[in-house]
Amino acid sequence: LLGLAQSLLSRYERGVLPDAPTLLRIATLYKVSVEYLLEGKGPKKLFVVREGEQNYGGYVKAPILTDRIAAGSPILIDENCVEQETILLAREMLAPDPSSFFCVRIDETEGESMQPALSPGDLVAIRVGEIEPEEHEGQVIAVRVEDACTIRRLRRQVTPDGVQWVAMPDNLNAPGAESYIIDGEEVAIIGRVQFWWHSQKA
Repeated sequence: LLGLAQSLLSRYERGVLPDAPTLLRIATLYKVSVEYLLEGKGPKKLFVVREGEQNYGGYVKAPILTDRIAAGSPILIDENCVEQETILLAREMLAPDPSSFFCVRIDETEGESMQPALSPGDLVAIRVGEIEPEEHEGQVIAVRVEDACTIRRLRRQVTPDGVQWVAMPDNLNAPGAESYIIDGEEVAIIGRVQFWWHSQKA
């Protein structure tokens, strides 16, 4: 019914979690909530998203962008192009402003510089907005480099001229593993990567 390869089904039976889109397909097929599938608790009923409906019983519909975001050399993304598929997240996960979130997959060719934390094909949820670097040191962020975007980790560097904030890769040996000094102009923080789901491949 789901059209999944037997190798994937075997992995799920051994306890490997499906990726977010597959979880949603399973939840839709069996008419249960994703939370109930994962933990066996919370509301069992699946909250169906209807066009124009604003209340999904405690869940919020988060858009998934059609474009991919880099975790290597920055690439252009269009935040206005979204897939027909969406993901439902618990409202409290997105507090205080659920509308500030969007989801996007990591590019398959420019996605290795944040391994092992993030890999090509992973789905990330980004909270858009200004952040205080001091409060988010060491966390994963999305940054704009001129007109393109990439994912990095926020690091503090002390120089003879004072403190500077740098968007750095985790995997320094990956292609496109360049660091960027955040100046608020040519290099600026888009927001924090709040959640992510690893891609499951056959």
